[in-house]
Amino acid sequence: MSTGIISLSDLCFSYNDHKQLILRNLSLEISEAAVTAILGPNGSGKTTLLSVILGIVPPQKGTILVRGRDHAEYPRSAMSRLIGLVPQDEIFPLGLSVFQYVLLGRAPYLGLLESPKAEDYHAASKAMETVGLTSFEGRLVSSLSGGERQLAIVARALAQNPRVLLMDEPVSHLDLSNRSRVIGLIRELAREGVTVVLTTHDPNVAAGVANDVVLMRQGEVVAAGAMARVLNARNLTTTYGVPVEVAHVHGKPVILAP
Repeated sequence: MSTGIISLSDLCFSYNDHKQLILRNLSLEISEAAVTAILGPNGSGKTTLLSVILGIVPPQKGTILVRGRDHAEYPRSAMSRLIGLVPQDEIFPLGLSVFQYVLLGRAPYLGLLESPKAEDYHAASKAMETVGLTSFEGRLVSSLSGGERQLAIVARALAQNPRVLLMDEPVSHLDLSNRSRVIGLIRELAREGVTVVLTTHDPNVAAGVANDVVLMRQGEVVAAGAMARVLNARNLTTTYGVPVEVAHVHGKPVILAP
């Protein structure tokens, strides 16, 4: 990868003062207006890496540059507009309709005690239409199925209009139809110039949507670069610790494991 919109250099992170490093001297470049899949087994540090990029937790060591500027130099409001997050799990506020929940994505654009304006309502409506939830706008979020809730989380992030979208296991709770919808949406976002960084433990998700792939194991980068170069049997076997084969169906890689 060449120098990208996000540059990570020599990152180390631990939840207990270096007693057990979750991220180990990690360096990485995230390409702009592309889909980067961070791939690895459970416990490899994928979700923690997203939290560090977003600024939820600071690294004990290393630097994070966003568009060539130190992450810490950005005001919180500016960073909230620039980078959005689709978490794997979400605690939904009680009593909110789906539309009200999606409208929360406009918070970075509102001042203290400021009410949403016409453009905020428009952005929320557009986001709901994009993920196919327009007919659900009056329903309580708490009444949605797991897959529908995941789509609502995506819509809230889209309402934010971020230039970088971090997605933690974005299709893990979705059926085949909605999974296809979200993967298609990710591709479209990249075509529109949005940088998408997603985590997954499923190599076939990465193969289906990513331009670049980062393979992680125990907090370290095993390999990183263009999907066609990185997603091979040797790298995947090293990453997952089990024999992995890569076949090709209609010119696309399909990952097979015991």
